[in-house]
Amino acid sequence: MMECDIENEELLFRGVTKYHWDFKRKRVSSAFFIKQNDGVSVDRQHKRHSSDCIKFVCSRFKNKFLYVASMKTQSVRESGAYVCHTPLIDNEYHSSIFNSEERDMIIAKPKAKKLLKLISLTDCIE
Repeated sequence: MMECDIENEELLFRGVTKYHWDFKRKRVSSAFFIKQNDGVSVDRQHKRHSSDCIKFVCSRFKNKFLYVASMKTQSVRESGAYVCHTPLIDNEYHSSIFNSEERDMIIAKPKAKKLLKLISLTDCIE
């Protein structure tokens, strides 16, 4: 069983689909964080190597992701967003980013723009 708290040093991972990619500007669109009704789904690193996390994200949804975005938990928290470990039956690493500790579901646009500046992109590893 994994502890509930997410350490500040942990990375968070999220797959980037074609719907979240701005092909014209060659970057992730703000919809990556904004258009979520139940928080923003991410996977926490939790004592795994980054490459293992990326493989895990890519393998769960074959050929769906163009890239995998990663960001440091501490930076997400410093942006004013709230990060919470929310495991699923089939994914013990699942976590969520909310607008605030009250778990406001939709990330405010200014906060989403801050979060976009925090991500690093990696190609999917199969």
